[in-house]
Order: sequence, then structure tokens, then C-alpha cells
Amino acid sequence: MNKNDKLVAIFGVIILIISSIGIFTFVPGGSQAEKVGIDEFLQITGTFSQEIAGTSITVPDTNPFYPLIATPLAVHYDAKGEQEIIPIYVENQTDPSKAIDKLKDYYLEPFDELIDGKMEYTSEKDFSLQLAEKFWKKSEGALLLSNDFEGYELGVNAVPLASYLSMPVIVCDEIDSEVTSVLSKLGVKKVVVCGNQLEGYKDNYQYLEFENVDHIVDNLIDVVKNKFDTLDYITMTNPIDAWPPQVLDSKEVHFEKTTIASWTMVDGLRKFVGNAGGGVTWDSFEIPKDYKYALIELEGINHNYDGVEEYGDRAYFKLDPVDMDEAPLTGMNGISTAHTPQVKDGKGNIIEDRAYTERVMYDCGGKEYVVSARGKWAVDEEGDVSAKVTIHKLEHPMYSMMQKHSVLAPYLTAYHKGIVFGKQDFAFVADDDVITSTGETCPGFYLPGRNLELTPMSNRHVFDNIHKPLNNLLSNIAGINYEKKGDLSHLQNRYQQNPIYVSLLGGHTGLPRLYYDNDVEPLDDPFYYGFGGGGTQSDNIYGNIDPVEYDYSNMANDIYTEYPMVENIVGRIASYDVQDAAALISRNIFYQDMLQIKKLTQWQENFGNLYGGGLDFQKPLPWYIVSKIPGVQAIANMIGLIDATGPWKLDTGFGEIGSQAVSHEIGENLGFDVELAYDAEGMKNGFSNEAINEMKNKHLRNKLFFDARAVKDLVGEGNVKGEEVLENSNFIFITAHGAQHNFGLPGPEMVSTGFKGLLGIFPYQPVIERFFTLFAGGFWGPGGDLGKVGDYTARSISELDLGPSFLWLESCFVGKINGLYPKTAIVPSFIHSGTNSVIASTTGSNIPGGYLEPKNFKFDTRLSNYLSYREWSQKAEQGEFPDFHFGMKIYNDLCENLKTDDVSIGLAFRNARNRYLPEDADWELWWNPPLSSGGDSGYGPQMPAKYTSYHEYVLYGDPAFNPYEPVNQG
Repeated sequence: MNKNDKLVAIFGVIILIISSIGIFTFVPGGSQAEKVGIDEFLQITGTFSQEIAGTSITVPDTNPFYPLIATPLAVHYDAKGEQEIIPIYVENQTDPSKAIDKLKDYYLEPFDELIDGKMEYTSEKDFSLQLAEKFWKKSEGALLLSNDFEGYELGVNAVPLASYLSMPVIVCDEIDSEVTSVLSKLGVKKVVVCGNQLEGYKDNYQYLEFENVDHIVDNLIDVVKNKFDTLDYITMTNPIDAWPPQVLDSKEVHFEKTTIASWTMVDGLRKFVGNAGGGVTWDSFEIPKDYKYALIELEGINHNYDGVEEYGDRAYFKLDPVDMDEAPLTGMNGISTAHTPQVKDGKGNIIEDRAYTERVMYDCGGKEYVVSARGKWAVDEEGDVSAKVTIHKLEHPMYSMMQKHSVLAPYLTAYHKGIVFGKQDFAFVADDDVITSTGETCPGFYLPGRNLELTPMSNRHVFDNIHKPLNNLLSNIAGINYEKKGDLSHLQNRYQQNPIYVSLLGGHTGLPRLYYDNDVEPLDDPFYYGFGGGGTQSDNIYGNIDPVEYDYSNMANDIYTEYPMVENIVGRIASYDVQDAAALISRNIFYQDMLQIKKLTQWQENFGNLYGGGLDFQKPLPWYIVSKIPGVQAIANMIGLIDATGPWKLDTGFGEIGSQAVSHEIGENLGFDVELAYDAEGMKNGFSNEAINEMKNKHLRNKLFFDARAVKDLVGEGNVKGEEVLENSNFIFITAHGAQHNFGLPGPEMVSTGFKGLLGIFPYQPVIERFFTLFAGGFWGPGGDLGKVGDYTARSISELDLGPSFLWLESCFVGKINGLYPKTAIVPSFIHSGTNSVIASTTGSNIPGGYLEPKNFKFDTRLSNYLSYREWSQKAEQGEFPDFHFGMKIYNDLCENLKTDDVSIGLAFRNARNRYLPEDADWELWWNPPLSSGGDSGYGPQMPAKYTSYHEYVLYGDPAFNPYEPVNQG
């Protein structure tokens, strides 16, 4: 072999060696297989094989990965950062929500279905590969998620990256030939990996492995800033809501149909009191001893449902421990059939009048509970009830009442060009590792509120596991060091001047609230177990940079400001289920599209003002003198229902003038056409003439004493318009008396209506009305149950047909969601029926005195009230009204901010809340209902009540939502 031959041979060997190396390192597209950083992905922008504008995507709610897979197809960006977005519906295909149906069939009907929910696929992997192959033309990158909880938790946080880079999401157990085949067709060279169980990518692609949520968030901050220059939206969520505990065993207990007497004031108060101890209490049942974590489902049936719609008939069911020292599980009167959506046939007829709720119990195996029932039937003397309890043994206690909301976090976040911050560590429930200072666990209800011992530990958990990590994240976004105590001042100042949105997506279990103490409703008062627990439950901690650590007293302050301040903009999306959450998000995103519909062009100009009665309060001097007679107070305490000290619900003109002030100073000021419904006129619906006649002729007592004419004049046909006002209004203001499952507008006039005295001669209506304000806070009287036909319950609200409205709901307790089955709660019911944004209170809401100012003396006379009312009536005719206070001031300032700056609901609410205490602190008043039993604290600023008002209101909905106001158009 000559020299040249040797050279040729050597050269050939070198070529073979290089070729063989190439075989082992070749990846699709010719890139080098290696671990890389996020910078290697920043220039990726996938392209699509077909036009998607004007279409929509429907995926079933059966698997949490389906919405994640569809997200980068539904919302994505091109190389210039231009957004393309279409609706994504997450649907229960056997029980679709009317909220989804309304979007598909009416509001967004022109949108063709790109994916209609009937697409055939066999698994998460199959679905993701089909979408990638069918809709992507090319993508240099892909996001890989392992098909397990780790992959889901990381994916919830990482999927917005896929939207920003327009790359597909692939869910699988391994990178097999099916996966590589599809990725090769798209030209994928680089992959982002979420999940330690995934294999098969390291030899084939450049890869970035996300190790944990913090790693993802840190990288996403850089991506968002690089692509959009700014970052002003954080979605907080908890992936556990899509990963419920397994049911290990179940047990059913049936309670037979039983006939019980009707317990209604329509029958007269003597009979009402006589039947108060009626109803039925069935035999007790026991949670099996080995059920450490038990989900109890209570179902109650009212078999006499003919009068449900005509009279507001209902049955109440309670679930209580046999041991009376433990907290009740279903509230003061229990859960009623009016608190749960009806079961109807295809023609809208009731086929089952059903109450349903759920409770999760920790370490209660072997304990006994009882179910009891009462019924209110206006015409029937008695009715039949039955019940069933199902007990499920859970593998762990992390059970979310509001399920699967987290699946929408990437879609919501990618639309807003933000980041997701979602961890299972945010959740708090009772468990073996939740230990009191004395070393005890906390058996009982699994959340704070009804389990008093959990409250301080829950608050500490919120400070340590949510507030502090969130501050760390905020410092990262702002580029501010957050290592020393002094750094907090810089962080607080930065976000006070430049707030960002913090959107909470999910319920109380995964994203718990802070519980502030409350002087009127203390955390340790067992009475408030019936309302889900005492104290003031607040989301403010999610926006507050510098609260005093572990201070949750009634008047807790911040470190760097005189009064507490919420620096960032907070709102919570919480609904019946993921269907309603998806519908709400789409109603926000496609709000402007919806306003083009003919029906909404007039709707958007309307302001509905439903101003309830029973907001006027007096302390008549003669009554006070009588209350001081020896023995009177003792008798009142013995009877229990009588308040002998006041103030009492007696007319001052406060409500009438206040209703006009809302209409003029707020509604008309925003350019709206205002429709006012005052007192009982604002009920959802009233009685038909036939129904009133049926009650009149029920028995001899009613034939003699039931005042049918007065009932017809007050709430008969044509005299009630609440439903009409609500359905035709864009902005809605409601003030009412309520609880966590219902609220009502009628005041003392309704409560005292229906009794015409002895043969209609005596006593006459004003005397009756003044008399019955003494009893049970003015809620007890001959007409006390008449208002139920038009109550706003979770059920009746769910049946409304509302536009994408903004609602301020001024009523006690209606903003509570903690531990409640969502379909029995007020705010989720409004969301279900179409409302876009709701602000409501989680505790007893303050009434600004209930009198017209100035009020120079504590005690009232008829002359003083008359002169004050006459003065303000004359001023109102000239357009002058009293100042707003408490929640009304916050609402007024919010609306003024909308008018002057055309900002989002969330920002206007944040600004108004922060103005409240500095501007209202010096205002003084004689009393502030709601009052604890035993009187008031005397004339003064009533600062504990003002701090309660600061914390009690919660914004439900996307805080970035900016509604239509006529004053800001054109």
C-alpha cells in the first residue's frame, strides 16, 4: 500500500467515526442534544396550519390535562407579540352548564367550533398528539408534561410558556416513537420538560428541565418581560382542586319519608310558635371508626313541592353532632331545598325538590350525628320529608369544594401576558400534622370557621406559606432585594405606586383567606358557627405587602402606613364548577364582542338599584324608658326573641333618602338610566292573586284575620319587579338582609303585613309594624314568611338570566364561600347566571346608623325624625344627599374612579378601599348595626366597625375586568 492509499484509508476511517457519532447525536432538525437554559427558547414562534380566528374550543371536564393541552391553540402570540385568542369551554357533557350554553348559543354564537367536544381520542397523549399534528404547521419547541400529578402541577405553571412561544403541549409517560414522529414532523429541536418520570428526551433534543414551581416562575418572569416588556398579572391557583382524594369506601344511611307539621308564620304566630319544636329528628348515625377523613353528603327531599314556586315553600335539613359541645355542620336553620338548584324535566317542571350539601370531617370516626328536618308550606297543613346521608372514606383531606378551577389558570394568564403561581402547599386543612400550641390535633370540620382551633394555625399558614412566598415573587418581578427587613419598605413603596393584578383562581381550601377578629362577631363566639364561623374572612392579604406579622386583630395595621393598605389589585374567580369558571373567563375576554349583540345595546345603559327595607333605626325615648323599668330586661331575656335595648328597625327616612342617593349620585353620575325598586318592590317575584286567595281561605283563622288586600297591594301581581330589574341592568346595586345561602329585600312593612286585627278594626298597620320590630331583630311577625316567595336564594339566583354585569351586593354574609358547597352559595350563583363581577361581604355588614344626620341626641322623638326627614326630602329634590359611609362610601368611590379614570373594577376597588379609612375615620355615629345583643358603644368614630368594613368586602371575578359605563363612551 503506497502512501496515498494509506492517507485515503485513514481519511475514510475518520469519516466513518464522525458518521457514527452523528448517528448517536442526531436529533430532528440537526440540533445538539444537551441541557440548555431558557434563553435558547426565546426566539421560538410556532406556526399553525389553519386559520383559527372566529372559532372556539370545547374540551370535556373529565381530565385536567385536556384544557392545558388546548391552551396554546386557544391563545398564542406571534414573533411580534401580537395575540390571537379564541374561547375555550370546559364542559360536563352529561350535565352542561347554562353558562356555557348561553355563550355558545347566544353571546358567541357566530364562533364556529374548531374542536367541538366530540373529537375522538383515547388518552391525554392521543389528544395532545392529535392537536399538535392537526393544527401546528411548524414549531421548533414543545412542552412535555408527565402524565401524573407532578406533571400537572408543573404544567399549570408552565403552559403559558407554550402560549407565548406558540408551541404544542404533549402529555405522555415516555417519549416513544409516536411522540418523536409527531415532533419530527413539526421540526421540534428543543423541549421543555415537566416531570421527573419522563424519559427518552435527553438523547434526542435540547432540553430544559423544570425542577419545581419556583424554577418555572423565575424563568417565566424573564420570558414575559423579554416578549412584552412588562409583567402586571399574577394568577394564583392550587392544582389540588383538579386532583381530588380517592374514595376508599362508602356507606349510605337512609331516613324514611316522614310527615311533619308546617312551620310557617302564614298560619299565625301562635301556631308558628307551637310548631317550632316540631319537625322530625331521625335516629343518629355513626361515622365508621376507620374513616379518618370522611366526606359526608347530605341530601334532603321535600315531597310536597307543589307550592315551591307559588309560595316559596321549602324544607330545611340540619346535620348536627350528637355531642352538643361540637359545632353544628349546616348552620342555624340548616340547608334548605331553596338553597340548592331544582331538578326539573325538559319542560321546566319540578320533578324533585332537593337540598344537598357536603362536609369533610377529620378524625371523627366513631362519632355520632343526627339529621333533622322542618318544613314551611304556606297552604298545606303538613308535608312529607326524607333524607339520605352518604359517607365516603377519603385517602386524604385535601378536598376542594370548588373543583378543577386550576385547569384554566394557563389560559387566563396567557391572555393577560402574566405568570401562574400555583402550588399545592398553599392549601390548609385539618390533619395529623396540624398541631395546636398544646400539642393537640383538631378533630372536626376540616376548615377554620366551624373548627375554631384551626383559625390561628390557618392564619399563620397564610402568612408563612402564601404571603411571604408571594412577597418574594413580587420582589423578583420588581428587581428589588428582599433579604433584610428594611427591604420590605422598598417593596411596599414600589407596589403602592405601581400595583399589579393578583387573580385568585379557586376556592377557599386551596387558597385560604385570612380570618380577622371582629368585635361584633368574634372568632370564638359559637353563635356564628351557624354562619360558617365568626370573624371577618378577607382576601386582602393577597394584595397587602406589609401587614404586621401574625396580627389578625379587629384593628390590625400595616408596618409603613397609618392605616392598612392593599398595595396590589386582588380578585377571586370562584364558581359552581370549572364550566362556570370557563364561561366567566370567556365573558371577560370577549366582553366587547358580546356588547355588539342587539339585546345588550340597551341593557348596557341600565343601572338597577334594588334598595331593601329594614335599614332605618331609631331609639325612641319612651321605649328606652320602658326598657329600664325593673324586670323588663329580665323578661325580655327570658323570652329570648325580644330586644329590650335597641336601636330598633323604625322608620327614619334613611332608607328612602339613601335609595335616591344611590340612584342620583352613583347611577346617574355614571350616565346610566336608573331603575329603582325599593323595599318589597325589589323581591325577585311576588304572589299571584290565586296564591293569595289560597292563603286567605286556608282555614277559619286566615279567613277572619289574613289581610289579603294588604298582601296584594304590597307584593301582588304587578307590584314586584326585582327579577326584571336585575336581568335588564348592566350595573347593579343591592342592599338587603341576608346570610350565606340567601338574602331578602323586604323590611318591617312586609314582616308585619297579613294580619288585619280583630275583624279588621284594630290594631292598624303602623301599630303592628312598630310592635313587631321588637322581635328577633325585626324578622318575626305575621308576614315573616311571605317574603320567601321572592327571596334571593342560591336556587332562585341560579335561575336568573343575567347579562355580563357588575354587582355590588351590600348584605350580611353573602360573600362567604369557605366550607360551602358551591351551589348553595350566593356569589357563585350570580356567576352561574351570567354576572361578570361581584363585590360582597363575608360578615355582618355595617349600616351607617340607619338615621339621617345630623342627629344631635341619642334618643328619638317623632318630631325630631319628622323634621330631619322633611329637611332631607327637600334637599334631595335639589340634588343634595347625605354623605356615604362604610361600604357605601367604598362603592361610591369605586364608581367615581371608574368614571374619572376608566380603570378596571379591581383597580377602582383597590383605590376606593385604600381611601376609606383615612377619609372616614373621623366620622362619628351613635351606633352601627349589626349590633351584638345588649346595645351599642355610644357616640364616637366606631373604629372597630370601620376596620371590619375595610376587610369584609371581596371582589369575585377577574380583577382586570373593565366594564362599560355610558359616561366613558363616545
